[in-house]
Amino acid sequence: MSRAWWFMLLVAAATLLVHAPALWAEFVYDDLRFIVANDALEDAPASRLLLDPATASAGTGLGPEGAGIVADIWRPLRTLWFAAQRAAFGLDPAGWHAVGLCLHLLNGLLVLRVLALLLGGLGLPCLMGALAFAVHPVGVESVAWVSAQGDLLAVTLMLLALCVLESPGLGRTLGGAALGALACLAKESAVVLPGLLLLRDLARDPSVAPPRRLTWLRTGVLALVVAAYLVARAQVLPGELAQVAGPAIDLATRVRAFLAALAWYAGSMLWPLGFAFEADLPVPLSWGEPGVVLGAGVLLSLVLVSLRALRGRRPAWALWWAAGALAALVPVAQVFVPLKTLAAERFLYPVLPCLVASVVALACWLGSTRARALALLAGAGVLAWWGVLAHARTQAWQDEASLWDAVRRDRPSNARAYEGLGYGLFQQGRFAAGERAYLSYLQFQPFDGKARLRLAEHMGRLARTLVSSDPAVQNSTLAQARSSTQALQVAMVKSALACWAEVGYEAGRGSRAMEVEALVMLRDATLDLGDLSEAKQANDLLIRADGVDPSRRDEVEARAGLDQRTCRWFLAWMAASTPPGRWSGEERARRQQQRAAVLRDAGLDPGQGDEPLRRALEAPLMALREAHERLAREGASARERQRGARRALDLLLLHAELLEGTGRAAAAEPLRREAQARRLLGDVR
Repeated sequence: MSRAWWFMLLVAAATLLVHAPALWAEFVYDDLRFIVANDALEDAPASRLLLDPATASAGTGLGPEGAGIVADIWRPLRTLWFAAQRAAFGLDPAGWHAVGLCLHLLNGLLVLRVLALLLGGLGLPCLMGALAFAVHPVGVESVAWVSAQGDLLAVTLMLLALCVLESPGLGRTLGGAALGALACLAKESAVVLPGLLLLRDLARDPSVAPPRRLTWLRTGVLALVVAAYLVARAQVLPGELAQVAGPAIDLATRVRAFLAALAWYAGSMLWPLGFAFEADLPVPLSWGEPGVVLGAGVLLSLVLVSLRALRGRRPAWALWWAAGALAALVPVAQVFVPLKTLAAERFLYPVLPCLVASVVALACWLGSTRARALALLAGAGVLAWWGVLAHARTQAWQDEASLWDAVRRDRPSNARAYEGLGYGLFQQGRFAAGERAYLSYLQFQPFDGKARLRLAEHMGRLARTLVSSDPAVQNSTLAQARSSTQALQVAMVKSALACWAEVGYEAGRGSRAMEVEALVMLRDATLDLGDLSEAKQANDLLIRADGVDPSRRDEVEARAGLDQRTCRWFLAWMAASTPPGRWSGEERARRQQQRAAVLRDAGLDPGQGDEPLRRALEAPLMALREAHERLAREGASARERQRGARRALDLLLLHAELLEGTGRAAAAEPLRREAQARRLLGDVR
């Protein structure tokens, strides 16, 4: 077997050994909105996935999980890539992680080829550089996190373009341009490809490199491709390039932020200890801060190495390493385009193919000494150390709880870690620990309405587990525990609404869509608790959100949302079904007032007896059931169809209860059997 094959096998083996734990990981963090809750990946046509930035994630109009998320990114190739994986693997994360691992493995092999081209041959230094790319801990975030596959795919296409453009030829030029365009559509970081091509060709031996004139021509072609991409992006996402419209920051502050991030990047590359995900790097306030000074030193060193290599045209790896790394950092430099995050290890993934050339530099330098064997042993030790650290980091990405627990242990003062940990613990069914984590987070951020809403959502999940088919059990302490949990859920939803009312959506991490979600949750929880007044009030607010006056019954029936209309009849059924002796004293009088108001909303006479009222309710409730059945069959998205099926089942059970309550138990039995069959078939999840 040739040396090239041995080297490729070693790179592949190292990649699999270090990153294999990712294959058993779950979807975490932004995967929930980009993949799990993003119905557009299943329902939207390819043309919409390409042109509509709202399909990139579950944001406004795409489901409650992304409520408050605006369409601020356009990565159509990544969205199509995700849609293809959704079609192939569904929501089984193993397939998705296998794809990410294969992309990283392919990138390691392409890095091996690029380094061999720069050095004029495939030697041991090239292998060391490719292994460094494969196992360095800063790559874990991009490999283990499915949402970061855009980085992997963009780097794959960029490296393929560089390989295609190794030699002259019109076909190669067109192929390289096409690959560059696709790379930009996968991730914005690919806009640096023209600069990387120029640096790569300038660093090569002129005897084997394409003619300089051809290099400049191809650089210009790629620059035109990038310009066309930016024009298209501006058409799809009008406005500034920035993802967020934050406060105006002067250029000097942006430069200081870049220098501080550069120092952080250098530390992550040279001494990658800890768990740097969601690093809360502060923006420096002065030029004298240590991070700014150190970053300036790193920048100056890279510039000097680049100038020296450019003047002498040698050594090849120096120009690629220093100038290439600076070029690849331009999209995340914060100077031109402010980002949501000041620094992140995933930002280094497109830079890694350049930075690992520094390992090549070290191998070349140490390889010329008498202590060659010792130098190689030391290099192997460093690579092994990086591999162990990367393997440990990959294991931390197994699920939401382990991810955020790793962040919390690394930075106990990181408030976001407690919110994420709480979410992960609730997902595992560890409700008490999850509640403690959320409450710890709210001590840091007391006006975070979004976190309060999520905590309320988890409490609702807990309440749904406190159900038993045994009436004797259900009517005892279990029912009391369920009611207490729902009461806490209602209180938390109200506190979320109060936060947004006091500090606004932006400061409270909310949105109008999220407020509607909170009202739906409040309405459903108070319905379960039998609080007609609270449920009616929340439903009336939702009707107003539909642009309808809730006091105008005919207008409500004609224009309000299906859920809102259904709730009105649910409330009427509860009002007609409450045992007269359940309440006493003042509470009974208050409940009678609520009952009368609810029945009048439904167009019914509160003075009628219960049985006539129940019979009068049968026709509208069955009409609503048919409407939800149609939604379950014909809904625009999987989420709508699921919601329609769930409501149809509720109304089916309510119809059975209505028949029993009006002396028609025999007619109710087939309906209950049908409901049981639907549950067994999994029509409602």
